[in-house]
Amino acid sequence: MNSMRAAQHASESVIALKERTAQQMRAYLSIDVGSAIFQERGKNLRFEGKALLRNAGHTPAYRVSHTCRAGILPMPLPENFDFPQSTQPARGGGMIGPGQTRILSAMIEEFVPDDEVDAIKAGTGRALYIWGRVTYEDAFGELWYTHFCQALTWQPNNAVMGYFIDRHDEAN
Repeated sequence: MNSMRAAQHASESVIALKERTAQQMRAYLSIDVGSAIFQERGKNLRFEGKALLRNAGHTPAYRVSHTCRAGILPMPLPENFDFPQSTQPARGGGMIGPGQTRILSAMIEEFVPDDEVDAIKAGTGRALYIWGRVTYEDAFGELWYTHFCQALTWQPNNAVMGYFIDRHDEAN
């Protein structure tokens, strides 16, 4: 009887060890604040957000794909704001190794009036936002996702500041 119990405990220990190893070793993709471009009509530049996708895990992330959008939205966002989802198909499908990064870029669709650019850059009333979803498979065959959203503003020296929007910042 004791040997059966010992075998069961050993089997349970092996299962627990595999689960813990997968948790420690798997790919963990997260989104950092990257950079942004502000509108300069004379250079044909529209507002564009550039989020930084990072694999902070210890194994590659496979079949990495993403959708993202950018828009000029109220700052701060209303409590009931619903982010429009991308109508474009997911892009990507590649692999991101441990410690590697990728840039996820989205540009607004239209120019804004030139007299509104400085206020948007400062986040006064409205700001540039970038949001989306990243999906991937880890080395153990599990599927994962990350939703992200950042508001982006500029300091007087044009350094980009990013603010994570927690209502659209989640992962499994």
